Amino acid sequence: MRTVLGRPFWSLWLLWLGFSLVWAQPPGSSSQAQGVYLEGRITHLGSRSATVDLGGGRSVEAEFPVSGPEGFHIGQRVVLYRLLSYRLVHPDEPSRPGDRPGRVLESSLPLVRVAFPDGSIREVAASPQEARALRVGQRVWIRQVEGQAFLVEPFRLGYLYALLGIFVLAVLFLGRGKGLRGLIGTAASLLVLVYGVVPLITRGANPLLVTFAGAFGILLLSIYFVHGVGRKTTAALLGTSLAVAVSLGLAALFTRWMGFTGLTSEEAFLARFALQNLDLVSLYLAGVVVGALGALNDVTVTQASVIQALALANPRYSLRELYQRGMAVGFDHIGSLVNTLVLAYSAGSLPLMLLIQQGDTPLRFLLNQEPFMAEFVSMLVGSLGLVLAVPFTTFVAASFFHGGSVRYIEQRWPKPQREGRSWVQDMLEKDEPE
Repeated sequence: MRTVLGRPFWSLWLLWLGFSLVWAQPPGSSSQAQGVYLEGRITHLGSRSATVDLGGGRSVEAEFPVSGPEGFHIGQRVVLYRLLSYRLVHPDEPSRPGDRPGRVLESSLPLVRVAFPDGSIREVAASPQEARALRVGQRVWIRQVEGQAFLVEPFRLGYLYALLGIFVLAVLFLGRGKGLRGLIGTAASLLVLVYGVVPLITRGANPLLVTFAGAFGILLLSIYFVHGVGRKTTAALLGTSLAVAVSLGLAALFTRWMGFTGLTSEEAFLARFALQNLDLVSLYLAGVVVGALGALNDVTVTQASVIQALALANPRYSLRELYQRGMAVGFDHIGSLVNTLVLAYSAGSLPLMLLIQQGDTPLRFLLNQEPFMAEFVSMLVGSLGLVLAVPFTTFVAASFFHGGSVRYIEQRWPKPQREGRSWVQDMLEKDEPE
């Protein structure tokens, strides 16, 4: 079976991938983007002005002299003298009548100097909230516009690479060969989305059709490449495809009835202005498909494996018995995975839940808003896909493996001792194991 299905699978997938790469171009940066983004490293952190504690529960806002030092740090002891307002001076400067000692509580106007890749060191603008999370030597992103530099955010890619390395090592150590194939399949799936689906959408293709085709390609790769080609994986592929098709049809129907515009997030608003004639409703439905695809893939492969194990353990099981025994495991899948998907979607809505509790707007009105309703539809459609995938895959797998174990045994040992009938039939007439 593996030999028969292997070549058509690779031919089909490579043909699909080649079509996507020929017609799609890698997404480039927008020509309308303002400014240049540069990497830099913080060389100095200080403050141009600060809130200073004078003791006795009193604090004042103080500033540096024009010719002041490189800035003060939170917690540093300082001496203030009064001119038109309090001014900061070094603690070692001689005090004069009216000077007050104090301690810097909080920076009001941060002083941040950054070393750029060309070797220059410049002062960049940053808010007090941003400065609190910085440290000397830290890498940051800087946005340079018309000669001015602004702090954007800390450089986080290094930590991401470290976490990714830990994940890859764990998968390789625990998953061995299948773990390696899973990593390769995941990387290829991301390439399909980034270099196949997204560029086609930006060029005006229908987001729903492109994403559905991309999802089919991802399924072919992730299921057949990782788990091999056979009846088990084919059943998982068919079960996933059926569940996605039914769920997508229901999602499209209900979004039409609800009058969705597709403006369900801030990114959707930006995409509407960046790309002309973009079908935001189809884009939303495409996101729903991609979001539920991973969980569907997991449950269908597992369910097909259960049916295969049952058929190999007892080849006498009928189609109905295989389905019933497989659904006994499927019920557990439905109960656990639906809860997992609901929690996963709810986790992204925690800020919205906080706004609901703190605001005075009627709850029914808030829930009726499209961004809220879109989250509910995504959650319900994804959960519905999981529920449908279990019986679909179980039935398809039971149909594939019904009677297949007997044929497998006879092919494995093609010369049984026959005395008018197959020894396999003699074996099947023995008492079934509990």
